[in-house]
Amino acid sequence: MAAAAIREALARPLPVPSKELPPTSGLRRAPLLDAQARIAVARGDLETARVAARELEEVAIRFESTALAASARRARGELLLAEGDAVGASESFADAVRAWTEVGAPYETAECRLRLADAHRALGNLRAEAVERSAARTELDRIAQAPATDEAQAGTAEPDTFVREGDYWRVVFDGRRMTVRDSKGMHHLARLFAAPGREFHVLDLVAADSDDPIAAGRLSRVGDLGPLLDDRAKQTYRRRLAEIEEDIEDARADNDIARQEQTGLEREFLISELTRAVGLGGRDRHAGAASERARAAVTQAVRKAIGRLRDACPALGDHLDRTICTGTYCAYTPDPRAPSAWST
Repeated sequence: MAAAAIREALARPLPVPSKELPPTSGLRRAPLLDAQARIAVARGDLETARVAARELEEVAIRFESTALAASARRARGELLLAEGDAVGASESFADAVRAWTEVGAPYETAECRLRLADAHRALGNLRAEAVERSAARTELDRIAQAPATDEAQAGTAEPDTFVREGDYWRVVFDGRRMTVRDSKGMHHLARLFAAPGREFHVLDLVAADSDDPIAAGRLSRVGDLGPLLDDRAKQTYRRRLAEIEEDIEDARADNDIARQEQTGLEREFLISELTRAVGLGGRDRHAGAASERARAAVTQAVRKAIGRLRDACPALGDHLDRTICTGTYCAYTPDPRAPSAWST
């Protein structure tokens, strides 16, 4: 049942109308591939495990993610151990342990240490096995005791933190600490966190991260190609939105699921386009050659940074998916009822 469920999830991804996070992207497939590799090994389906592990490795290389690389090495180790190659498995598990340690993921590190211990046992290295199991047990015990410690120190809990320390960023979210390698995307996120609710033009973000911010800032005054959507286009979009509401009601009355999905996707697209074209206060956002290049670069950098943060802490990745807006204008918009105040 698990094999069938994971195969269906990979074969039929849910449609998501987003240009910046397509539904079939490697980042969305990665956790499913990791799960598929483990399920396939447990089931004895080594060919499926091999294909999943190979694709996971390709995704890790494409996105230059340490956490994805750790998952890929773990998957490769599982496959090699099942094939009887304990030497290769021990090397893969050891690489995974090092990578998860670098990311700052104690549970995943301990989990891979246990699998490394299994590989040592297969090789007859009983002393090395005992060392790895002891290290894993110590870490798991510490994790198990952490909730009680957090409750006892609730009054002095470390706030959400996003601080650069050399080549890495120290990040704390909801009590969980992690370390993430420095990147342009992390710089952009730090600026957005420092001013919740404020819109930053991508050229301003690029200029702030440039070796010559004054020269980079001049780009914002050239190459203006006018509003992203003119008044006529906006009126057409809004008129079509009103029509779509009627279409959806008709589809619901007819129990036409396919039509409901299609019109729903069209509605989401139109809303996205209007949101992209109109800023705070209803002002038009303008397009330009420099702006478009900067928009693509900033969006890619921010999404890559969010992907790495998600690898280290899925809850933080979910939070950022909900609150980080990218495009020509970028912003961090936490829920005003439960804002997240970052120490930056």
